[in-house]
Amino acid sequence: MLQTNFRLKPISESFFNRLHSIAVQLFMLFFISIIIPVLIGGYLSYKKSARMIEDQVSQVASLTIKQVSDNLNFIFKGLDNTSMRSLSNKTIHEALQAENTPSPYESFKMNSDAKDFIISLMMNSPEIMDIYVLDIHRQNSVVSSPIQSMVNPWESDWYRKTVEADGRTVWFGLSDTSYLKGVNMGIPVFGLGRTLKDVDTGKLVGVLFIEVRGRC
Repeated sequence: MLQTNFRLKPISESFFNRLHSIAVQLFMLFFISIIIPVLIGGYLSYKKSARMIEDQVSQVASLTIKQVSDNLNFIFKGLDNTSMRSLSNKTIHEALQAENTPSPYESFKMNSDAKDFIISLMMNSPEIMDIYVLDIHRQNSVVSSPIQSMVNPWESDWYRKTVEADGRTVWFGLSDTSYLKGVNMGIPVFGLGRTLKDVDTGKLVGVLFIEVRGRC
């Protein structure tokens, strides 16, 4: 009788161990069959959401860049048109060659009319700080507004580069220091330079420089 009990005990333990092992295996199989689809679904959902967010951010960034680019192009085109209006203005050309006039009064009148024209350009373009037209013969100049402590234009970098460009538009980058006054403006400024030529002879008669607010 003791022997029979002794034999049944290992058999019982083996059965329960096998049953426990099967239950664990079924649980693991069930757990894996659930967790794997959940993980895969979560990963795919995350990738899709991340891609959608990335596309939206990219679209917003592209739209913002395009708007900034369009605004800058509009400003640059407007400044270029302003320079062309100055270059083609008869009053400015006459003022630059005022030494050929018969009387000092007529010379003064031409210069005054040219300044009035330039001031009218500035009033229509509030981003423009100064427009300066320089007579290369150093006899007459047309200035948009009284410029205090102006640097020597003949020695300036903008004058040299503008003359070397021979009629092409020259853009001067952002600077805290005024190109014309040589002092810190407290805001960034940039500039545009072009040469003026005599319509009949094609000879250089003046240099135009427009100083613009880099931040309005």
